[in-house]
Amino acid sequence: MTVFYPVPEFIFATQARFIQIINTANSIAKAGHVVRLICGKQMGQHASDIFRYYDLSPHPDLKMVFLPIMRRNIPFFPFSFGMLFKVTLFFYLLLNAGRGVIFVRHPKLAASLIRVRGLVNMPVIFEAHEIFHLTTERVNKQRSLQQMESYIYHHVDGVITISNLLREELLQVFQLKDKPIITIPNAVKGELVDNTTDADNIAREGLLYAGGLYPWKGVDTLIKAMVFIPDEVLTIVGGGSRLDELKQLAAEIGVSDRINFTGYVEQIQVIKYMSRARIAIIPNILHKPSIHSSPLKMFEFMAMGLPIVASNIPGITDVLTDRVNVLLFEPGNVRQLASSVKSLLDDPLYANEIANNAKTLASDYTYDKRSRQIMDFITNVVAHG
Repeated sequence: MTVFYPVPEFIFATQARFIQIINTANSIAKAGHVVRLICGKQMGQHASDIFRYYDLSPHPDLKMVFLPIMRRNIPFFPFSFGMLFKVTLFFYLLLNAGRGVIFVRHPKLAASLIRVRGLVNMPVIFEAHEIFHLTTERVNKQRSLQQMESYIYHHVDGVITISNLLREELLQVFQLKDKPIITIPNAVKGELVDNTTDADNIAREGLLYAGGLYPWKGVDTLIKAMVFIPDEVLTIVGGGSRLDELKQLAAEIGVSDRINFTGYVEQIQVIKYMSRARIAIIPNILHKPSIHSSPLKMFEFMAMGLPIVASNIPGITDVLTDRVNVLLFEPGNVRQLASSVKSLLDDPLYANEIANNAKTLASDYTYDKRSRQIMDFITNVVAHG
């Protein structure tokens, strides 16, 4: 089967969605399918640059197809124009009509593709990551997003969600009855799980957060918790517009000398930070994008054999079990976060036990296994469509 995977963006950044997209596409190809990853291209960029950036050796059946995107990438033209990508994508799919299936995760693009599905003669599978109209308080925007999402979920051929809660809410909010829908959480590279480096020979020290700095990621909570975790150093791997704000917070509460802000780093460097950390922390707060999330870094922490302290939110508890392979704390609770971290610092044997349990579990969540689940679902949808 040929999988057409359109992404109306430039795939060349540290955001989790790009890591997931490029690894999922490659693993689908490894599973015996032809994959066409369709995206924008920055000036002077080549497919090899993208694969190298994500430390990926592409399978021969994965090919990148570059289409024009006007997204503030043209000098002296500071506007975005998504229609250009959609139009050229339509003609590309028309040339390949009836040759496979369309797999898409961007809702606006999904809605457009569903409208031309009959012309390109291919089913459309949508991968859902959140319910967008529930994430805004602007009435007009909420109404338009709800209409678009309702159209998608009632007309798409199949839906893949990344968490059980998201699937349950989609079924309830949009009253989906006979729609093929499945939950397949995010994943991690199998190479990380198979890494057998002797942890006893690695000088692990300090605490680690890796990921975005959005408010719902809970990094503020983690910084505040450092007040109650004396003599420990925290490394925050990630960048963005809130970096200076978080540095200011650390300075105001007197912990800036014990926090290392790295800013953006390439994925291969993120893994190096993980290999040296003593404890990894996922401090997400209760917020719509957060509760529907299936954090990529969670799977990487698991694969790297790190003890994990994490917020008690659905996307995490879908995978991990408190006091077995993770220590959970109440989201946003600074004192509980600090107490959980200190309990692992004070009991290295227990920390090692939950880390080993998490690493063992990580083998069930590789991209190769995830891609086989995706293609089993798609094959079943196509067969019964």
